[in-house]
Amino acid sequence: MKAHPPAWWTWLKGNDLRVQLLGSDTNITVQGWYDNSVSRLDRIALGGSHTDYLLGTQVDQLVQAMAGFSGSHPGFDPKASGVISDASLLATLSSSWLTSPAA
Repeated sequence: MKAHPPAWWTWLKGNDLRVQLLGSDTNITVQGWYDNSVSRLDRIALGGSHTDYLLGTQVDQLVQAMAGFSGSHPGFDPKASGVISDASLLATLSSSWLTSPAA
């Protein structure tokens, strides 16, 4: 099932993958994501009234899209903004993140 565009921002920090809730300090770090395949997850699931999840195979596409957006919008701060309005980035988010009912 396709998700609404979730409010999660992903980026690379060193060899770690960071996932942050937009508009807050809430985040997770997957240490060593780019060090080796052992550190990679099959999926990243973020819960709530539903569960948003990102397949591990889609992480690079999403990180690249968000890096491109950040590069062309140098004032963008994921901690300060809870909304993404760029149509191209929203399309990438919608195709990358999936939603399943909460358990």
